[in-house]
Amino acid sequence: MGADFTLFGHLGGPNPPKVAFLLSELGLSYEVKLKEFGEGPNGVKAADFLKINPNGRVPALIDHKNGDFVVWESAACLYYLAEKYGPQFIGNTVEEKSTVMQWVAFQISGHGPVQGMVNWMKHYHEKVSGEKPQQSMLDRYHTWEQLKQQEAKGSKFIAGNSYTIADISFHGWLRTTDFGGLTEDLNKYPRVKAWTERNEARPATKAGHEAIYGKH
Repeated sequence: MGADFTLFGHLGGPNPPKVAFLLSELGLSYEVKLKEFGEGPNGVKAADFLKINPNGRVPALIDHKNGDFVVWESAACLYYLAEKYGPQFIGNTVEEKSTVMQWVAFQISGHGPVQGMVNWMKHYHEKVSGEKPQQSMLDRYHTWEQLKQQEAKGSKFIAGNSYTIADISFHGWLRTTDFGGLTEDLNKYPRVKAWTERNEARPATKAGHEAIYGKH
C-alpha cells in the first residue's frame, strides 16, 4: 500500500520541511519527491510539475487519502493538514484559528522574505550585481518579542498555549540561520534560541528532516 501523501520539496529550502514536520507530527505516511530548480526534466518549471503547481515552486502536496487533492505553498499546506487531520495544531474556535493564522501570515509575508533577503545579500547579490551589499541591507533582520509576551502568560509557544502551525512556520526558517550568517543575531535572543532548540528536538522535526535529507 502506498503512502498517504506525496510531498514535493528540494534540498536546502526552509519551506518544504515545514510540511514534513507536520505530516510527521500527525503520524501520516508520506513519500518525498525532490525537485530541482529550473526547467529540466526534474525541475519545478517542467511541464509535468506545473500541472501540480502552476506557480512552479515547492512545497506541493498531494493527498491520496482525499482523491489526490493537491495543495501548494507552505502556509496552505499547513492549514489544510491542520484543518483536516489535526485541529490541535490550529485551534478549535474561530478566534483560536485566527490567532494562529495571523502569525502564519506574518511569517510568510514578513519574517520569511526578510530572512530570505539576508540570504540573498550574503550569498548571491555580489555575484549577480557585481557590488557588495551595504551593511544597512543586512541590518534589517530583527526578531520580534512575541515569545517574551507569551512567556509572561505562561506559554512557550508563538500562539496560544500549545505547539501549532505558527511555531512550525517560523521554525522552518529560524533553524536555517547559519546559512545567512545570522547565528550570532539569534544568540542575542535567548528565548528565541531556546524555542528553536526545543522545536528542533521534537521527534517529528527529526523525522521530517530525515525524510527530506536522510539520503543526502
